[in-house]
Amino acid sequence: MEKISDRFKKSFGQLGFVFLLCLCFFSMDVFIEYATDTYALFQNLNEVVDIMIRYNSRIIVGVVFQLWYWSGIANETFYYISYFIAIFMLVAAVFLLQKILRNMIKNEFLRIAMSFVTIANVYIIEYFMFIEKGLFIFAIFFNVAAFFYMFHFFNDKRKRNCFLSFLCLACAMFTYQGTVGLFVVLCLPFAYRSAVNLKVYIRNICYTMFVYGSACIVDYFVLTFIFGSTKFKDSGLQSDDILANLVFAVKGLVQNTVFTCGILPKYVFIAFTCLVIIFSMIGIFVRSKEKIVYMQLLNLFIVFAGTAAVSTSTIIMGSGWFAARVIYPYASMFGIFLINFYVNIFDDNYNTGNRFYKYVNVVMGCIVIFFLLIQNFQFHKITKDKYLTNYTDKYRCEIIEESIHNYENKTNVKLQYISFYRDGQPDIQYDGLFHQGDLVVSSFVTDWSDLAAINYYSNKTYMRGEVNPKYQTYFSEKDWKVFSEEQLIFDGDTLHFCVY
Repeated sequence: MEKISDRFKKSFGQLGFVFLLCLCFFSMDVFIEYATDTYALFQNLNEVVDIMIRYNSRIIVGVVFQLWYWSGIANETFYYISYFIAIFMLVAAVFLLQKILRNMIKNEFLRIAMSFVTIANVYIIEYFMFIEKGLFIFAIFFNVAAFFYMFHFFNDKRKRNCFLSFLCLACAMFTYQGTVGLFVVLCLPFAYRSAVNLKVYIRNICYTMFVYGSACIVDYFVLTFIFGSTKFKDSGLQSDDILANLVFAVKGLVQNTVFTCGILPKYVFIAFTCLVIIFSMIGIFVRSKEKIVYMQLLNLFIVFAGTAAVSTSTIIMGSGWFAARVIYPYASMFGIFLINFYVNIFDDNYNTGNRFYKYVNVVMGCIVIFFLLIQNFQFHKITKDKYLTNYTDKYRCEIIEESIHNYENKTNVKLQYISFYRDGQPDIQYDGLFHQGDLVVSSFVTDWSDLAAINYYSNKTYMRGEVNPKYQTYFSEKDWKVFSEEQLIFDGDTLHFCVY
């Protein structure tokens, strides 16, 4: 029997490996990053608290923001607290998942690497772009915790485990709803593994969807009837829209399977995922009896369809869009097919001395390593461009503030308003920097961050001015590619500023 000290050393080594993996991918994020929402949050924290709780039902996020507001903690300090919470919760989530897999996947490196690529999937990078990154990863951890209890429920059928799974998922739901599909994705392979026949398999899936659906219903009830939110009404969903939304969701999934929101190079995600599926099908036909083959193939289809369905559920219901943070669970598909291969097809606990088994482990290890290397490179590239965008925005705001200062000294007029315009061919991003989706966005692109960014960097409280049709016509005839003083027109106490 394994000694307690040996088990502790082994667990400590596994924890260290997980921690190093997390640092390799997210150490760059330790320095403050500004999303468009960050500027708005810094300027109107108390207002954002109300939006988070009453409109979005992100109660845990709202409560944390409220405590932040009451405590008076500096904006930058809160960012660092959030970052370290994110790293801690990510380590905890990956470690918990690999611990669940311990008795099914003997190879320690593969077990941890597959757990990491499933939890810290391609789309998780967008969560690290926001100041509430610690809360996003908090939600992910509770998805894994909900799966932990459901995994035990599959085996012992104790209602207590099912209820604890629901509580954990509710915590995730009231933090960020976009993550909760991960719970279903993680459960699918184990719904099959814990089943002795098709009836039990279907029953396990129903249990999973019952817990998932219950959390969704509770969220809807709290959002609509307790807080009186109009979020679902604002989505404008009609019965005849569901089919159109379903078609839109399918097209969006196809596009994102190929392009992954621009995070990975084109075709990389689908190529690696298909490679694992091909290996899975070969393993099924080689190792399974005829009757089991159909069950295994059905399981592969359900893992794919279930992952796709829960990842786009909000889009089908008319709320949300194809941003990485919204369909985050979908990118776990690569990792979940790897886990399914080892959990349901290739048994890593037997015949480990067999050369064939060693070759399979080597091949799968190479697939995971190459995928992680590509993902790591792309994460660092995108994060680097995020910092460059933030710095360029800061420099742009400082130039504007300097121009305002010179104008006030020259005219003795106190500037109060800034009106924003677009030129004839507005650019959504600085040339040469990453600009897919919402990951890397200039503060001047959105109306909730343009003025907020200027006020943040200048430490002023300028107000938004009305658009003047004369200047609107003038600016629309221009097409700037770089900053120019011609983009600034001062008129009394108002600056008319054109965003190129």
